[in-house]
Amino acid sequence: MPEPVALRVGMVSSFMPPHLGGLEVVAESLFDAYRAAGFEVRWIASRVPRTLPPRDGGRIRVKCWNGFEQWLGVPWPVWGPRGIQEVARLAEWADVVHLHDCVYLGSVLAAIFAHRHRTPMLVSQQIGLVHYRSALLNRLQRVAYHTLGRLVLRKASHVVFCSPEAEAFMTTLLGGRPSTSSTIFNGIDPARFRPPSVAERATARQALGLPESKRVALFAGRLVEKKGVDLFVQVCGQTTSHHFLMVGDGPLRPTTSENLTWIPHLPSARMALAYQAADVLLLTS
Repeated sequence: MPEPVALRVGMVSSFMPPHLGGLEVVAESLFDAYRAAGFEVRWIASRVPRTLPPRDGGRIRVKCWNGFEQWLGVPWPVWGPRGIQEVARLAEWADVVHLHDCVYLGSVLAAIFAHRHRTPMLVSQQIGLVHYRSALLNRLQRVAYHTLGRLVLRKASHVVFCSPEAEAFMTTLLGGRPSTSSTIFNGIDPARFRPPSVAERATARQALGLPESKRVALFAGRLVEKKGVDLFVQVCGQTTSHHFLMVGDGPLRPTTSENLTWIPHLPSARMALAYQAADVLLLTS
């Protein structure tokens, strides 16, 4: 008997690591899991930073204009003709296309080409509506969801909601929950992310250059408005009894402070250290 042919999975997301963001971490975990399951996987995302190779072990990075993120903190890359060609080839090659969030340009392109080639399409929807201080950004975001987002979700073979906020907003957006949808929250590895022993906490603090005697408060995420970076910095300035650890990078970089340690990037394999070192997580988003 002929050997079975591996399922071909085409993934599309706005960014991939080393670009920072929760979506990137989730997408990379799924990319690795698909390959471990024996599937053939190709993953298209923006080529940020530009020094990265365009192709690398199933990863396909396309040139983009990323001005919206650089100037406004809105991660919405614009792909050029080469990106469009790559997505078209991916949709034709794949047995199934897996998109990460519905409102990005890459997702819209993938939805159009998957529909053209009759390729089944799975959408993982991580977030709902993001509230910005700018009324204009909020208005543009709503327009994008009511046009581009609806287009992608209505062409999906199945939608997975990854958070209660995503489920609530998208159900309202579509006028009801899609019959072909599921709610699957993002998981964690409890073997890595767990309460540390006294010795593990001391080791983590030493590895990250943190004081051993003070209470440590942690922020982990992109340094953009929606994450509440300004609130974290404000609390840091007013609470000298604690030391603050900020892990992440973006346009809202902090100024130097005696009780603040800023680490722009920690590899995923070392992120558990930040949580082991901290006494409390300050979730300012």
